[in-house]
Amino acid sequence: QRALDLSSDNSDNNFELLLNIADMHNALGEWSSAITGYECLLQSLKDDDSIRAVLLHNLGKIQSQLGNYSNAESNLQESLRLKRHVRSAPSELAKTLNALGTVQAIQNEKALALQNFQEALLLSRTSSSDDDSNEDVLLTLRNISVLKGSKVPKWNDET
Repeated sequence: QRALDLSSDNSDNNFELLLNIADMHNALGEWSSAITGYECLLQSLKDDDSIRAVLLHNLGKIQSQLGNYSNAESNLQESLRLKRHVRSAPSELAKTLNALGTVQAIQNEKALALQNFQEALLLSRTSSSDDDSNEDVLLTLRNISVLKGSKVPKWNDET
């Protein structure tokens, strides 16, 4: 908590420290503290859209965990827009598309969810040398299967 109080000092070292702390809270499932950290970091950012995209992605996933699907969808859509703008790696785009598709599926926006899952699958396959044994590819295939009510593919023991 003390480190979060230092957030008024916007130096690079403090930013990195605060990001690590917010990530730690996120990993521990301490959603309120993670949200506070990420929002504080977003306010301190000047013009770094790539970091803003990551922070918004993280906030969107947390909001989804909390059942705040409208906020989650909004944060994930903005994250996706920024990731496209800064030309993020295909695997990063796929992660956000998967998260966004999941939120949309929960809200019964199945056509939008399927569209995002299909784009995520294409991007995951493009960035993977192992094709369908890649973890991101398997996650996306699983999401599509669940959405369509199909049999869920089994995880490969080697992944």
